[in-house]
Amino acid sequence: MRVVNAAPDGYTLEICTPREISTVTLVNPNVTYDVERDFTYVALGGRSPIVVAGGPTLTNIKTFPDLVAEARKRPQGFTYSTSGVGSPQHFLGELIKQRFRINLIHVPFSGGTGGLLEVLGGNVDITIITLSSALQYIKSGKLVGYGLAEEKRTPLAPEIPALAEYKDLADVDMGIWYGLIGPAEVPPAIVNRLNQSFHNALKDAGVQAQLHQHATAVITEGSSLDFEAYARRDIAFYRNIVSETHMQIARPSK
Repeated sequence: MRVVNAAPDGYTLEICTPREISTVTLVNPNVTYDVERDFTYVALGGRSPIVVAGGPTLTNIKTFPDLVAEARKRPQGFTYSTSGVGSPQHFLGELIKQRFRINLIHVPFSGGTGGLLEVLGGNVDITIITLSSALQYIKSGKLVGYGLAEEKRTPLAPEIPALAEYKDLADVDMGIWYGLIGPAEVPPAIVNRLNQSFHNALKDAGVQAQLHQHATAVITEGSSLDFEAYARRDIAFYRNIVSETHMQIARPSK
């Protein structure tokens, strides 16, 4: 990330997601930056839910409990697509696999579109993807939305349960968040000014309309310290998933 070596003057900033902050060092041992030391966390700006959805091969399965029950009957399990190895979607798939003792076979793609098309075409059973990418297909009945990786349901699709409604996934809170970061040691006065300006921009009705079209909840308040605490909790959560599932998905380069 270019901000790591930038001057801490507030002029070099970057929008980041959990993939760059929460999971990258867990899946790529060649990453040289330290997510807890090398950045200034400026402001959290938005969040988009992840959904577990089934395609044409699972048309008779309408709920998440039914999906788990059917998977337990099939030693070969189900296939599931994500936007790539080490993505939050991949972590969620492995967490479900571990906690429910079912066989889920990961089929990674570079980005979410390829995996979504394979599910819609009946070549892969399940997709774990951002709600913004899947919502139109859920609304039209081409996909079944089994659950959101959220603590609560979203008004955008209130019919889809939050996975946290199920006892074995009560701690799941894995939406794709978007935040503004800078290099380490940006002066507090500059951070506070950037935080306020960023959140003020997100209050614009046009900006909010665009983000809502992509199923993104807009966050227009919260200090830089709030964002840093939020990111640190997210980092710890994904580390716990690696420990719980024994995920081994990367090796150092030779």
